[in-house]
Amino acid sequence: MSDLLKRLENIPLHKRELVLKKLRQKPKKSVIEKVKQNPSIKPVSREKPIPLSFAQTRLWFLDRLEEQSSHYNVPLYLELKGDLNPDALTKAITEIIQRHEVLRTNFRLIDDQPVQIIRQNAHINLPIIDLDYKQFSEQIKKVNQLAKEELQQSFNLEHDNLLRGKILRLNHQYHILLLVMHHIVGDAWSMGIFTRELSTLYESYCTGTLPSLPKLAIQ
Repeated sequence: MSDLLKRLENIPLHKRELVLKKLRQKPKKSVIEKVKQNPSIKPVSREKPIPLSFAQTRLWFLDRLEEQSSHYNVPLYLELKGDLNPDALTKAITEIIQRHEVLRTNFRLIDDQPVQIIRQNAHINLPIIDLDYKQFSEQIKKVNQLAKEELQQSFNLEHDNLLRGKILRLNHQYHILLLVMHHIVGDAWSMGIFTRELSTLYESYCTGTLPSLPKLAIQ
């Protein structure tokens, strides 16, 4: 929480008091009693908007106070060597988004409370940027430039897909996949899960076999 307090020092006083008040709120007694009585995690109904977790609430407030800062973007850059199947790659990432609800979730204010809105379907577009015509040294400069631009582009938590990406083509046997997600839907640990599932799904779609990922009991 110390990093949050440091950031609050640069926020106008009235906004700082607002976020501190929200972050200092304690759960209602009834909520605490329910957790003690039934500590196991159970699925929550999707028939109505879902409240944010404490960590999500913190990031949502900071996003509002800092006006869609890109500071909370999480990057993932993958080198892809060998023949690339862009359709299979897009299909694999889309399947991961469908598999993990948080990757197709937006965050909106309803009745003065931030809530999660889970979309039924989502799709990712992966534009291909061709750098094959450049010398290698120029390619590296362009890759760094594009990666920086992608990372610095902020998300709109209410409307944007909170995972986006593009493919950089250095030659027909070497591509770089640039992905960026907002920290409210993922972190470094979840990126590891994402990478493993992407490897499994991409191979399956390239070879025409059925994916073997287990179903998720709870999200």
